[in-house]
Amino acid sequence: LPAIEVIKADPDFATVGTDILNNYGTPSIFNEIHWALERDYRPEECFYPVGDKWVDMHLRSELRPKDRETVENRRAAITAAYRKIPECRVIIITLGLSEVWFDKETGTYLNAPPRRGMLRSTPERFALHILSHAEAHGFLHKAMQLIKAHGRDDVRVVMTVSPVPLTATYRDMDVMEANCYSKSVLRAVAEQIRS
Repeated sequence: LPAIEVIKADPDFATVGTDILNNYGTPSIFNEIHWALERDYRPEECFYPVGDKWVDMHLRSELRPKDRETVENRRAAITAAYRKIPECRVIIITLGLSEVWFDKETGTYLNAPPRRGMLRSTPERFALHILSHAEAHGFLHKAMQLIKAHGRDDVRVVMTVSPVPLTATYRDMDVMEANCYSKSVLRAVAEQIRS
């Protein structure tokens, strides 16, 4: 499994756990597949300076900032794992969130919320987006088209919706309501993609 190899190769990843590479929203799922199979990521889409260190904006904030070379090597390893899609007979995609963050400067959806320091230093750069069914479906459809175009003729995609509920929301509503919306939209998207 390509993701396991990436985690084993990085001691910080191993400390945080296997979910460090999870992608939660359909835009970030599309991003990783797009960057691996269609065009390389641009550094400004991924890397953000934190003092004299750097972070990858698509990885969870439990990872401490590191030197630029380490952060670039991590991104290269993740991309290399996704580049194995054409060899895979089975690909598992788990949909998790419709509450996603958008980087207005690069026009890129992030996989994880910006760090608090990032929001404090550049508050105008990031915006919370609540994906509609059409938006979530659009990104997932594009990801599936890439898998179809570059994958094996016999590739099978197993698609699930994560049962893990939101424990907090950035929206001005009860987290149970936000969770219900998110899971309902994603379940409907999965159903429509399947047909």
